[in-house]
Amino acid sequence: MDIADVPGHVKHQMATRTVSTKIALADAFDQLATPGETVPAQTVSEVASEMLPADRPLDAGQIAAAGAIGGSDRLVTVTGPAGAGKTTMLRVAKSLLDNQGRRLVIVAPTKKAASVAGREVGAESSSLHALLHDWGFRWSDSSNGQVWTRLVPGQTDPETGHAYGGPHHFALRRGDRIVVDEAGMVDLNAAQALASVAKDADAGIAMVGDHLQALPVGHSGAMSLMRTRSTAAVELCAVHRFKDPAWADLSLRLRNPGDDLDAVAYQIVEDGHAVVVATEVDAHRHMADAWMESAGQGKRLAIVTATHEDAQIVNDLVQARRLAAEQLDTTSAVGLQNGQVAYVGDVIQTRRNDRNMNVENRQQWVVQSISAGQDGASSSITLVSLEDSGVSRVVDDFYLAEHSHLSYASTVHGIQGETTDRSLVGPGVDAAGLYVGLTRGREHNAAVVIGDGNAAAREQLMQAMQRGAIEATLDDSQSAARRDLAHAARQAQIPTVDGKKYAPWHDKTARPFGDLVNIDHLLTEAADQEKSLFEQIARLSDKIAIDQAALNEAQLRLAAWDARKHASKVGGGAQAEAPLLMSTIDALQERTHTMRTERNELAQSYRALTQRMSALHREVSIRKRLGNQVSAYEDDARRRRQNHNDVETVPAWNDQKLRPLGHVAALRAKQLSTAAELARITADAEQRASAIAAVQETLRRSKVSADEAIDRAQWERAARLLPHAQVAYDRVVQRRSELTQLMRTIDVEISIREQLHRESPTRSRQEALDRSSQASKTGTPRLPQHEVDSISTG
Repeated sequence: MDIADVPGHVKHQMATRTVSTKIALADAFDQLATPGETVPAQTVSEVASEMLPADRPLDAGQIAAAGAIGGSDRLVTVTGPAGAGKTTMLRVAKSLLDNQGRRLVIVAPTKKAASVAGREVGAESSSLHALLHDWGFRWSDSSNGQVWTRLVPGQTDPETGHAYGGPHHFALRRGDRIVVDEAGMVDLNAAQALASVAKDADAGIAMVGDHLQALPVGHSGAMSLMRTRSTAAVELCAVHRFKDPAWADLSLRLRNPGDDLDAVAYQIVEDGHAVVVATEVDAHRHMADAWMESAGQGKRLAIVTATHEDAQIVNDLVQARRLAAEQLDTTSAVGLQNGQVAYVGDVIQTRRNDRNMNVENRQQWVVQSISAGQDGASSSITLVSLEDSGVSRVVDDFYLAEHSHLSYASTVHGIQGETTDRSLVGPGVDAAGLYVGLTRGREHNAAVVIGDGNAAAREQLMQAMQRGAIEATLDDSQSAARRDLAHAARQAQIPTVDGKKYAPWHDKTARPFGDLVNIDHLLTEAADQEKSLFEQIARLSDKIAIDQAALNEAQLRLAAWDARKHASKVGGGAQAEAPLLMSTIDALQERTHTMRTERNELAQSYRALTQRMSALHREVSIRKRLGNQVSAYEDDARRRRQNHNDVETVPAWNDQKLRPLGHVAALRAKQLSTAAELARITADAEQRASAIAAVQETLRRSKVSADEAIDRAQWERAARLLPHAQVAYDRVVQRRSELTQLMRTIDVEISIREQLHRESPTRSRQEALDRSSQASKTGTPRLPQHEVDSISTG
């Protein structure tokens, strides 16, 4: 197949860097894959009986997994669904290793996940990247992705300027077992570095996780690749987390639905695990209400959203409800990221590891107290762990302003590994997000979907469940590309009537677009509209990002002014800065809110359009599958009906509502003049967009300082003029949209006249004469007869 023939959404190429990384990682795992012996099941059971309650013994899968990790195979992989009891199994595996004088060291993609696993298992733990850094690995971002290097002892460390002396914090010994928890989130580069560490330390690796849950930020497939190379691979099948056995079974089907998408989606809806709402706004409100209801019942609810922005909206809604219910102490407050404010009692999440304050990325906390600093010093905030009220930390306001946000809701990466009482998954998540979100709650799990009934809910869930296979090897990648291509080319099932004969083209229930003649033209128009909507959404997103950055800058300047004021260092002209900053902040907040609302409306239109395109593609596929003979018959029948209906139903030329350009005699001339103006307006819009982008870039990069009056004056002038430039640009874009619509209207009128010329020449000629006569009455010069003849044909 020629590359040009490959559908745009089908993956058919792979970066050379990715190819080489996969080959190198496969080779590294092959070198480590030394067979060994597993601990006998009887021994594992005896050790487990001494540690675990009598009513909670290990199942067969857990026994096999603990025996493999406690054994001597260098490479071990343990995969399993959420709630399969991996943590309990690891406690037993650690005991087995302890009995042999070997250590179990737990690492995870995040320090938070490693700390939780280490605490629950009782083992030494660290983030994976901290271990790799200690063993000399360094990484940096580039235009081609991350670049990894490794220091050798004695080499100068570019980060410190001192000689690297080898591993210091994590000195592994021969026979130690490195357990990678949440291993499905490990990318290829980190996995390759870990393989080198294990080889040098003569240690073993055990990857424990689920490759069908949240994937890494980088290239995925490390866990699946290691599973194919491991000499001991165990699959956990039983689920222990959920109180409802029926949901436990359904969660396994949700994890890997295969061709059973429809049945799984149907069961989720029928069993009460789906909440159907009308709009995205309703979804956000429902999630906020659900958090308040669960908290009132003493239950912890995990809310999973598709994007960080959705999470922030829900966070703000929950906080507003808690403020209205007087659940937060507002006598003091502290600033967070993106202009958020936290009060005593708020739930927040820290987003950066900090050894000095002993906090970790993605840890959740409750704000216990806020103590204002004296004489301009930073405030001290006491945080209490959401998972363990006995754990508390003291941080300063500078850290929270840069590295924390409200955490009533989060994306899938923020909730992976958590276990709560209930969970609620918002609309728009992918397959991994849906599965992870719907397996956090012990008591109940539900998904919020946007639609107008259960049928729409099932369709939304089916779309979310569709996932591509993990590409562990090059063969897997090639197979995935072939599957995608086959899926793109797969023809829809032809609907039938009473299970026997094919549904005819005019059956609106079975084939809602079966009567369309120019379906390809409609698809082209829909694709253009989709592109236009996408560009509008992207443009709004850029504007929101720019305004949000300016808002953050203004808020930081206001905070600095306030700090100087309390330190009695504000005087002179600086006194007038605060009112200006506050008015600027108010204007930016109002504008970003308006733009976010507009973007949400555009997003809903975009989703509706893509659903229509999907239905049109289905009709095209049905026609192809019917074969040439049946398709030709249907096409002829459609055209006969259309010709009959169209000529009878074509409005009169002077019907201004249905044919707004029917009275225009020189339609071709109007088409040419409109096209010329559209080209001029389009060029003008592009020039204005470039100028605005340049100013925005200047604002983004400029550093405003009170000591640099010229730079500050330029910044303020640019910030003042930018909104006017954007308004003018929006007017030009609006005019371009009007002209584009006028061109479409002209095309429609030309099409009508051409149709009448073919199907009803007499009426076509009469319309041309009537238009010419009307032009004479209104003072427009009468056209010569040969031009009347020409106009009657279009």
